[in-house]
Amino acid sequence: MSLRIRRNFADIEAERAEPKARITKLLKQGVEENKRHDAENAKLKARIIKLEKNKTVTTKLKSENAEFRDRITKVEQIQINNSSSNFNFVAEDCRKSLADEKMDGSFYEKVCFNKEEQMPEVSPETVYEANVIVLEITVPANPLLCEDDRKTDEFLDLVQKKSVTETDSDDDNSDDQSILKKSETYRPILGI
Repeated sequence: MSLRIRRNFADIEAERAEPKARITKLLKQGVEENKRHDAENAKLKARIIKLEKNKTVTTKLKSENAEFRDRITKVEQIQINNSSSNFNFVAEDCRKSLADEKMDGSFYEKVCFNKEEQMPEVSPETVYEANVIVLEITVPANPLLCEDDRKTDEFLDLVQKKSVTETDSDDDNSDDQSILKKSETYRPILGI
C-alpha cells in the first residue's frame, strides 16, 4: 500500500507541477506586462506635463497676441485720426534748423501768382528724408495774404539766424527777453 500511495503522490505531484509552471509563467508575464505599462504610463505622464506646459505657454502667447492686436488697432486708429484731422501747422523740425536752408520766394510766387499751376504733391518719403513731419498745410488764395506770409517768414528767418549766431557766440543770451528785444529791432524793417 505504501507503494501505491507513493505512486499516487508522485502522480499528484506531477499533475501539480504543470499548473505550478503555468502559474509561474503567467506571473512572470504579468510582471513584465506591469513593467511595460509602468514605462508607458511614465512616458504618458511626461507627455501630459509637457502638453500642460505648452498649453500654458500657448495661453500666454495668445494673451500677448491679443494685447499686440489691441495696441496695433489703437495705433492705427490714432494714425487715422491724425490724418483725418485738420491741422494748420507744420511740426517742428528736430534735426535741421531753418537757418541752414536758403529760402527763396519761388514757392510763394508759384502758389500765389500762378493760378493755373496746381500745388505739387509731396510724397511721405520726401518729407521723411527731410526729417520734417507735415500734418497739413493750408495756403491762402489771396496774393496779399501770401505777401504777408512771406514777410512774416522772412522776419522769422532773420530772427532765427540772428539768434542762432548770437547763441553760438554767447550762450547766456538765450532767454525770452533777449529774443523780444531782437524782434523789436526788426519791426521797422517789416513796417509793423
